[in-house]
Amino acid sequence: MDKIIYKLISKLIQLKEFTHKKRMARFSSTKTYTNGTSKTIFHGAQQLILASQTEAKKQELNQKVKAIVKEKLNDPEKLLNFIQDEGTDVYRLPNVDIFLQLIGEEEGFIPRTKNLKAILLNLYVNFVAHKKIVISLRTSEMFILRPLPLDPYYMIHQFHMWYGYKLGLPGYSLRERENFKKIFKSMKKEDISSLTISEVIALKETIARDKEAIDFVINLAKEYDSSKKLVNKIRNGQSVKL
Repeated sequence: MDKIIYKLISKLIQLKEFTHKKRMARFSSTKTYTNGTSKTIFHGAQQLILASQTEAKKQELNQKVKAIVKEKLNDPEKLLNFIQDEGTDVYRLPNVDIFLQLIGEEEGFIPRTKNLKAILLNLYVNFVAHKKIVISLRTSEMFILRPLPLDPYYMIHQFHMWYGYKLGLPGYSLRERENFKKIFKSMKKEDISSLTISEVIALKETIARDKEAIDFVINLAKEYDSSKKLVNKIRNGQSVKL
């Protein structure tokens, strides 16, 4: 995702937080917002973020994903097999990208969803995948992809997002994801202004998860490319500086 867009979103979020801080400075009461692994405390205009559990989980996430991915980098289909073995349904359906676009989703990992979107997903899977699942107002997390060769780095990005979700990192709820898509699509100042402070904090977490997955893929690609060049140099009898 373009760095300029991230910077713009960050600026908008900072503006929203500044506005809330000014409002909250009028009161002496302490406000606390939690998301399961982090806690943000506002006392007047002062902000304290306690995120040691989130940071620990992020470190665990990168270590575990790297260990899994490195042995499957040349065959991303094995990542889908791993995901299925862990209990997440995987569907390879023709033209699914068109359907997902209509309901505001993209190919790859789709966290749990509910209401109308859940009904549509359930109906689509029942009809196209010929898999009888209960039509309800909720779905479990799933992977939905077209039956095409997988791009290894896109698959790793989605795998990283999925593993973070399974570890319980914040930023994956339906409301958080919908706010992220709304802000990213419109980039309107008023959309940020309409969010509560807790929604702004949640939005930052959603952006963070996506950026972390992108950074992981970039670093892995650099490392893999460097390793290939090193191996090629050794094979060609070239000198290698250690």
